[in-house]
Amino acid sequence: MKALTLWQPWAGAMAEGLKTIETRSWRTSYRGELAIHASKRVQATLEVQTIFRWASAGVKMPELSCVHRGEVLAVVQLVDCIPVEEAVELFPDQVQFGDFSPGRFAWITKRPRRLGAGVVFTGQQGLWEVPNELELQLIGEA
Repeated sequence: MKALTLWQPWAGAMAEGLKTIETRSWRTSYRGELAIHASKRVQATLEVQTIFRWASAGVKMPELSCVHRGEVLAVVQLVDCIPVEEAVELFPDQVQFGDFSPGRFAWITKRPRRLGAGVVFTGQQGLWEVPNELELQLIGEA
């Protein structure tokens, strides 16, 4: 199983199924289970525009002092990776949850399984391989 570390509040939004697309500057050919890990640090500054977009979508952004950090929060299915230009047309409701600048890639996810309790683990940058002992723990939590 692969994993991806995201800043909060994005990791929590993905765990809750609010965010179904993660945008990256690079494409992936990986498909399958993807553990969503919340970084230990929260995004220090959120643009006012981002907060406004969440509010206009009817979603209240959580207080960053209260979000889970340094934990695997959920497992999703990574089902596709397409240019963001296509994703904007197919999934307009997701634009408020990411950076859809031209030239980026939209990682399309489905079926989020939020873990009953986050699994504390140190993440990594990029797409990383979940160690066997962590994968067994995640399977037991799902």
